[in-house]
Amino acid sequence: MAYSVPAFSGALANTAQTSPRKTIKMREFPTHKEIIRCPECGFIQEATVEHTDPWYSYIHFCEKCGYSITESEWATIKDLNDEKDNVQ
Repeated sequence: MAYSVPAFSGALANTAQTSPRKTIKMREFPTHKEIIRCPECGFIQEATVEHTDPWYSYIHFCEKCGYSITESEWATIKDLNDEKDNVQ
């Protein structure tokens, strides 16, 4: 039994090529900085928190090992001088 495949419309095929590209402007949110420790390698670094709606966005990639630090693993360093003594 043979199956037939419907022909693709040439008018639709050229639509993507002839239509002008639209630039999407991303909304910029206010931010603040926090000092955090990477849960994977222990590296202490500065991370940016975006004030997005309805909640702030806590995501950062470790500058040393590249680990993705998310909100559930976010460990803010309160006193950097105390932490320097405890670095592994």
